[in-house]
Amino acid sequence: MLAAMRRAGTCAARRLPLPPLSARSASTDASAVIAALDAAGIASTTKPGRVKARSRDYYWYSPVLRAALDDCVADVIVSPTSTDEVVAVARLCFEHGVPITCRGAGTGNYGQAVPLRGGVVLDLKGMVGYELVGEGVVRAQAGTLMGAMESGLRELGHELRFFPSTVAQATIGGFVAGGSCGVGSINYGVLRDPGNVAALKVVTMEAEPRVLDLRGEDALALIHAYGTNGVITEVEMPLAPAQSWLEVAATFPDLATAGAAAVAIAESPALAKRQICTLAAPIPALPGFEGLAREVTNAGPRKPAALQSTSRVWLC
Repeated sequence: MLAAMRRAGTCAARRLPLPPLSARSASTDASAVIAALDAAGIASTTKPGRVKARSRDYYWYSPVLRAALDDCVADVIVSPTSTDEVVAVARLCFEHGVPITCRGAGTGNYGQAVPLRGGVVLDLKGMVGYELVGEGVVRAQAGTLMGAMESGLRELGHELRFFPSTVAQATIGGFVAGGSCGVGSINYGVLRDPGNVAALKVVTMEAEPRVLDLRGEDALALIHAYGTNGVITEVEMPLAPAQSWLEVAATFPDLATAGAAAVAIAESPALAKRQICTLAAPIPALPGFEGLAREVTNAGPRKPAALQSTSRVWLC
């Protein structure tokens, strides 16, 4: 495991513009943390395949990041199931000078969940569950999947204000820590806009970690900070009334006309909408688009070849 840690440290120090390692962190030994985790009964793994898989996100979309991050690997993956366990892990890692990298579902594209200097990847997907704590307000554990939340909340007459395109896989904690906006932002803006995040429960990284309940403006510093200034374990946010949404794709003779229509719809208070997306034809048959591309291409009396020269507005 020390060899893996040295590889990760070399990867970060050689390829990325990071500050120099302190004397405390330069000589860390994760084996003491691993032994303590086992003794405390906190779930962890050092199996190479699982460690490597959870030491990365979708950074490999970028050839630059792929070259820089491919060798960055944690020493151990730790999977807490409660805030108390997160506190215990933070205490151990601080004591032994072992870095922590927070991870939700790893759906980010920029290496946010990659352990640049080895140590612990804190996999928070084991912290699941949510409850309504007021009229139209939900409080969720950080590892709760947003797709599952959306489905469950709709049965109660609510829906999330907005969510990322990776809603089926993304966790609520990962979205708040690493995201910014998404489907529904046309109505509610971005995460940092006032009122979109009501409160965060956060564990600090210090000799005796504190559990903070940050509300309103006090929570803003944790949003889109990737867990670098605290570990988010719970998220409280307001909801929207559930609506029955319908996806619609419309074709236009050119991109400018499609864009103008999209702006008009976006600015119309008479039309409820959750997302408007203008696409140049043909709509790509990418994951999540296959059915839409097929339906639009085959729609109406026109032949598919004729549709290739049109532009489309996709409304949700």
